[in-house]
Amino acid sequence: MDRSKIQGIRWKASWLISLLVLSGTALSGQVPSDNDYNIYSEMIKGDIQKNERSATVIAKGDAEEIGWLRNAIESNDTAGIKLMTRYLHGETSERFPDSADRVLLLKFCNDKSKETLLQNRFSLPLKIYLEKKFSVNSSDDWNNYYDQFPGSAGIFEFSAIKYDEQGKTAIFYYSHRRQGLNAHGCVVVMKRTHGIWVFDYQIYLWQA
Repeated sequence: MDRSKIQGIRWKASWLISLLVLSGTALSGQVPSDNDYNIYSEMIKGDIQKNERSATVIAKGDAEEIGWLRNAIESNDTAGIKLMTRYLHGETSERFPDSADRVLLLKFCNDKSKETLLQNRFSLPLKIYLEKKFSVNSSDDWNNYYDQFPGSAGIFEFSAIKYDEQGKTAIFYYSHRRQGLNAHGCVVVMKRTHGIWVFDYQIYLWQA
């Protein structure tokens, strides 16, 4: 076999390997950027207490119970969305997501894949443990969890982030679970102001 044919075979093999790698990445979830990790870290900071020394993050995050929000936006259920929306420090408000936010929220809800594949690249003052899945359900499970991770802030999960075209609004799913009736899942809206990402509001999808 001449050299040109060998080079052609090598090029095709290299191209096929690259394609398989890219396909595997797409199937296993979106790979977050440094900016994504800054946003995730800010959310965790807002939910931890001073005496907590660690937190668990689900490595492959997704979004839950999105259907209600999609239907509420499409049907213009203003009252329903206001009822489930909380702003800074948990206060409610008569302010309703503006038209630009509603468009981006609907795009987020309609995205076929919201999965994200996380690594331990958070910027936080506590230790982060990555787990493949959420497997703590009963009281005994939680007791075992806190025996293994004493002083933990609980279990966090994040979806991939949807940005607006200007890169000034970020929307994503976020959940936080602790022992007892102390868990929630929300769609979070953050805004970039003077280069800093700031929490704007969150729409609750479920609470326990």
